[in-house]
Amino acid sequence: MVWVRRRIVDNRVYYEMRHDYRINGKDRCATKYIGNVIPDNIDQMKRDFLEKVNNDVFSGIFSCLKGKEEIYLPSNKKAKRNQHPTGFGIYFTFVSQRISGSSIPLLETIRLIENGRKKWERPFAEAIEAQVHYEIFQSMLQNQENLSEKLLIDWHWKLFRRSNPRIAGLLRERDPSGTGGKEFPAFTKVPKMLDDFFTWYSKAENELNPVLLAGLVHSRLSLIRPFDDGNGRIRRLATNLVLHRNGYPMFSFGERQVERSGYEKALEIDMKTGNGGELLKWLTLWYKKRYLSMATNAPEKHSS
Repeated sequence: MVWVRRRIVDNRVYYEMRHDYRINGKDRCATKYIGNVIPDNIDQMKRDFLEKVNNDVFSGIFSCLKGKEEIYLPSNKKAKRNQHPTGFGIYFTFVSQRISGSSIPLLETIRLIENGRKKWERPFAEAIEAQVHYEIFQSMLQNQENLSEKLLIDWHWKLFRRSNPRIAGLLRERDPSGTGGKEFPAFTKVPKMLDDFFTWYSKAENELNPVLLAGLVHSRLSLIRPFDDGNGRIRRLATNLVLHRNGYPMFSFGERQVERSGYEKALEIDMKTGNGGELLKWLTLWYKKRYLSMATNAPEKHSS
């Protein structure tokens, strides 16, 4: 958290931003001089300052993961029998669908995708969306398009064109049901918020560590909630696109229910506070715990 501190030096008053954090078991502090008055855009200055501090920290922590895409296979034995990209793609599809409410278990997801089953034991929407989600993921790996509003809308159209064509590829035109529209911005603000998001992204992709960038993409899209349905699956795809394009291991977003519960709890907190900080914190801590030890023990690649 960034806060503003008032200081007096030689009988002169000035203000500085301060952010206290802990890394490798040690307390650290980052500060930035503001001036002798607090400017009107102090909230934006706080966000920019925190983003820079986090980028410095994350660049040091996660730089060793670049180029180690092979370590992101899930440890779950049932999913591990497949090799990347099939294994991870199926597992990522299973977890992402499960977080979004799907009842299809892992082994059935594997059969559904590998065998292209036409007779489903589950509701049609769940089955077809699982198949399409996997196809979108595979296309994402192959094409490696950069993140854009057009790409998000295209993913959404593909995901829902058969199961819910009424909303497929369309930005939401109502406030989310069951919330009174209080946790999310009004639908009338969504187009402008997406424009602002991609303006930020076009600059941030050249300045931020990819892990931080992916986490911010995820947390910021979660606050915009651009679609009526499928927002979680779309932003999880977007997050992994950022990581994959930059040569970093991708998120599988929790192999156990307790991890999925932590992810969902962080998302719930951010929906109430409207700042995205809790989800970003959860994602980066999970990523650090999941991959750093694996990267340290991973064998080096040798060119032939």
